[in-house]
Amino acid sequence: MRTRAIATVVGLALATALSLLVAAAWAWDEARIERLRAQTCRRRLAAIGGALATYRGRHDRLRASLGDLVPAFLPNMEALHCPRHSLDYHEMMLLGSRDAARAAAVVSYALVPEPAPGAPWVIETRSTHAGRRHALTADGRVLALPADASARPSPATGSGG
Repeated sequence: MRTRAIATVVGLALATALSLLVAAAWAWDEARIERLRAQTCRRRLAAIGGALATYRGRHDRLRASLGDLVPAFLPNMEALHCPRHSLDYHEMMLLGSRDAARAAAVVSYALVPEPAPGAPWVIETRSTHAGRRHALTADGRVLALPADASARPSPATGSGG
């Protein structure tokens, strides 16, 4: 009987230790996934900035919509999608699309009309990263702004960087 009690205690201790290990691994993996999502988001914003600069250089103006950059300046609608922005299955099927009108639901970013100097000209609109949203300035800087920040950060809050 005493052996059985010891085996039960040892079993419970092992199960608890294993549960704690799985929970720690899960948290580590979730943090890693979020870092990859944020990194991908920043890379896509930089690519959008390059496409906008190329478009502006050729036409002396900006497009009215980021979707207008596909497919001439960006390969498909996935280039306008932040992986933190959740999609339904049918929306995920639109990521490879080159039809901006049909795939508007997958676009995670928006152009800021007439941004102030140094303020973002592209801002993440449909997702946040740990309470922050990414934005791109005309000079190519990717900022992490508070999620509730406007597209025109005040001098008191800085540029959010």
